[in-house]
Amino acid sequence: AEDDSHWQPQVFSPPPMARDESIRVCVRCTPGRSQAPSVKLSGRTLELTRPKTTLTKKFDFHQELCPPSSGHVVDGFLSPAIRSAVSAGEHVAAMSFGAPKTGKTTTMGEATRTAVSDVFAAVEGQHFADRMVTVSALMSAITPPAQSHMTGRQVCHEVLLDALLPHGGDAAYRGGLHVREHPRTGFFVEGLTTVCVASEAEALEYVQHAMTNFELEKQRCGGGGGAPLRVHTLVTFKVWRRKADGSEVVSEVQLLDLAGWQRAGGSTGGTSKAASSAEKALKGKVGAAPGAAVFEDLVIKAIMRVCDSLEQKMSHIPYRDSKLTRLLCNALGGRGSCLCALHVGLDSFEETEAMLQFGKRVSAIRNSVSPNSINYGALQAR
Repeated sequence: AEDDSHWQPQVFSPPPMARDESIRVCVRCTPGRSQAPSVKLSGRTLELTRPKTTLTKKFDFHQELCPPSSGHVVDGFLSPAIRSAVSAGEHVAAMSFGAPKTGKTTTMGEATRTAVSDVFAAVEGQHFADRMVTVSALMSAITPPAQSHMTGRQVCHEVLLDALLPHGGDAAYRGGLHVREHPRTGFFVEGLTTVCVASEAEALEYVQHAMTNFELEKQRCGGGGGAPLRVHTLVTFKVWRRKADGSEVVSEVQLLDLAGWQRAGGSTGGTSKAASSAEKALKGKVGAAPGAAVFEDLVIKAIMRVCDSLEQKMSHIPYRDSKLTRLLCNALGGRGSCLCALHVGLDSFEETEAMLQFGKRVSAIRNSVSPNSINYGALQAR
């Protein structure tokens, strides 16, 4: 028998304690037409009043509500949380959702540029043996309806495109990138361009290039032919930091700008038809103009299902219903923190109420946030 008197059992350090945290929601209200419903902010409570009536509904989001300014949303809500998460080695996602022409794209553009400064400020303030920062950007395009060979129905498809590469024309929508799953690291986009940046200026250069491609793609929306109907954008920063003992701390920052939902059929507020269109909009039904064909936005519909399943604490969460929801699994009910900037357009009472109800459901989702630390020595010993 071998002499094992010198053998000592391998001791693994316990994982860091996770904290229970709800998704933080910030509401930004944009004034609408003259007969729009009125909104009153009172601390953490938002009061919505129907025009020409005394009907009032109150919504409590458990967070301070920001004034209607993109600068307040970024500097007072998104930026501090992103810097804190990167410093702690955690995953954080910021998503902008709401009606069109409410400033959500402007808010997320400012947040993306500010996130570059926040990431490098958090990294430079710490002492590690080695570090690396990467940038990637992708677009989730919803293609025009096409007849399915299996069912014969008109269906839309979600296609992922690399935003750091030159535009490939309509042929790019025939394939797109695929989301794969690694047994240890989770979901990732196969073939997505990931650039290692050494400075803040270099990162801003790639971010600006991606945002230019975002705008070009959004301008093509609804142009007919093979042009997409809607485009959702996602910018991701990853930070690897290696300690002296060989363990790594990995932080990930995701900035998601969801395309604004629109009323199906272009109805106006104040009637039951508006309430019906609002309900359809929040379920992913989108119509660009009166009389236009209504199609399903697969991404928004999948996010709604994921949020509803998490709120109801169901055993199965349908992350695989969309490619974007797979990539957002850490932010929605996972081990990362999530920030939602909800942009509400005060065009009708029913639609505004539906959007605020969605924000209230999102704020009820709980995440178990913990640092992402990998000890390769312990993994090999196991």
